[in-house]
Amino acid sequence: MGNSTMSLSMFNDLCQNVLKLVATRLVSLRLTLTNAIGGWSLISSSLKYQTTLLQRLHLINITPHEFDNLLRNPLIKGLHTLLVDVTSSSPFHYLDGEGVYLTKVCSQVPLLKNCRLPFNVYHKGRYDVDKYSALSIMSLPSLLNTTHLRTLSIGMNTSRFLKRLITCIPFIENLSVGVQDLEMNQKESFDIISLPVAVDAHLLLYLSRLHINCKDCISFHRAIALFSSVFGQLCHLSLKLETGVVISSPLTISGDIIQELCVDRLNPEAIYNLNLNLYVEHDAKEKIIFNSFLTAPFTNRQRSKVFIQELISDDVDHNCHYFTVFTLPCYERKLPTYMFSRALEKSCPMPIHAVDLFPRANELFLHGYRNENCVLELVQTGSTYCLICGPGRYCPDPAGLPVLCAPGSAQVNLGSVQCELCKDGAYADKPGMAVCISCPPGYACSSTTREGLPCPTNRFGGQSKCVDNGESMIG
Repeated sequence: MGNSTMSLSMFNDLCQNVLKLVATRLVSLRLTLTNAIGGWSLISSSLKYQTTLLQRLHLINITPHEFDNLLRNPLIKGLHTLLVDVTSSSPFHYLDGEGVYLTKVCSQVPLLKNCRLPFNVYHKGRYDVDKYSALSIMSLPSLLNTTHLRTLSIGMNTSRFLKRLITCIPFIENLSVGVQDLEMNQKESFDIISLPVAVDAHLLLYLSRLHINCKDCISFHRAIALFSSVFGQLCHLSLKLETGVVISSPLTISGDIIQELCVDRLNPEAIYNLNLNLYVEHDAKEKIIFNSFLTAPFTNRQRSKVFIQELISDDVDHNCHYFTVFTLPCYERKLPTYMFSRALEKSCPMPIHAVDLFPRANELFLHGYRNENCVLELVQTGSTYCLICGPGRYCPDPAGLPVLCAPGSAQVNLGSVQCELCKDGAYADKPGMAVCISCPPGYACSSTTREGLPCPTNRFGGQSKCVDNGESMIG
């Protein structure tokens, strides 16, 4: 709602007429506020005391002032899902306290299950900090009402904040975090590369899906060290990393490091997605780091197929080597043009659909790097290139076309010959689904082909029956 050409009076009429009309039946609301000063105030006043069913709210480009007003409004008390999306220039990214809005949200929305607050913490005087223990203000000690929280996505914060956050979200199942520690002066009294102790796995007993986005080598090693104890219980790990790498550093990143610290710690059945952009200093000739990825065992597996590509730019020092490593399918929403190399096109000729390789992409941006080389291709048999069977499909006949997975089954991997049936307590209600959806808390999913029915007595997700005092109410 709202755009740059809508007058205030027109926007007010829209709120008064449309929202009042549908308020009593409103379950999900998605708002884009662009140049609408006081827009949320008009919307909330139109919904006040009329909205009783609202459970899902998605806010786009809201300001901190408007968001604060929202958190004081009674209509958000019953929300199960709160999603916030902002631009890179949003004032939310200039707050110098970590966990400020997460604390506010959890205290005002007691039933919250799914929360996305992609705000990056801002550190004043970031280059003048001497000690890791004297970093930013943190609000998490007062974090309340996380009993129902199952999915959480937050922006860039320090690993110190992350360590404290873990102790506050005991029932989290799906966690997405960004980690970027401060650039600090290296003095003899401070060990800049000290790594945290692994978290007690009992604090994250229900965690099954983890996404980590790091902006430098130190943040990567600290985040991995912190989560190392829970890797074995994950069913899905996603790692995004964009950083410069120094070969001589004790915290360098190589194919062997990714293999040892990440892949080898996962359950063999777990899925992992990688999106690594590495800028290696003084390695343009020998390509030591690059070659370490070529020989790493995980880059040569058929499952979670890895694509490695060298890049060259006139802006990059001739002594440096830049390359990218990513798995397919790639779940990034914003794609650089260098990902569409000739080798990728050659390995995936038509009629393969780009949506199978990049299922969530919604933005493409031009990049100055040239594709120098692509060393690992997708599927190759002799001199004949084969089509890839994408997620949500299976290929029982090598000479035939891909077949959509039937409801009640799913397939997340490339090149599969069959789909996997959903387990009890999960469902796939549409053809061609890549993963089965776990039954949410408060519901019972007696069928693997349709959504579950409400069941307030089911406190945890993944339930196939509604149980009350030990008796099944839904067969």
